[in-house]
Amino acid sequence: MLIALFAVVSIYATPLTTALGLRQFETVVAALVVLLVTIALARGLDRGPLYVIAGTLIFAGTIRPLGLVLASFISLVVCAAATVEVRWRETIIWAAALTLFCALLFVYGLNLPFAFWPRF
Repeated sequence: MLIALFAVVSIYATPLTTALGLRQFETVVAALVVLLVTIALARGLDRGPLYVIAGTLIFAGTIRPLGLVLASFISLVVCAAATVEVRWRETIIWAAALTLFCALLFVYGLNLPFAFWPRF
């Protein structure tokens, strides 16, 4: 269903963005995501996909102000909370290892212009 929604939105993306103006298309898409998550919560769906979506949105919202290290660590911990069987000590260690790997890969290996730490 989400793939079909993405396909429909992608087909009409260019006319919508020019007609809506700056940043309004993103606001409409974010409102649709909030609406779909609210419907999923109301129907009592499994919490796993909701936490993964929340982790992805948290990463997207925090990558610029907080930097790659903090954004990836926070989003990994949120995604780990998707299960009730989470072991927090292992989650923190695994999130730190994945954050280190992401930092080395994207900043040093691929030379992508990500900020490492927050800029105050």
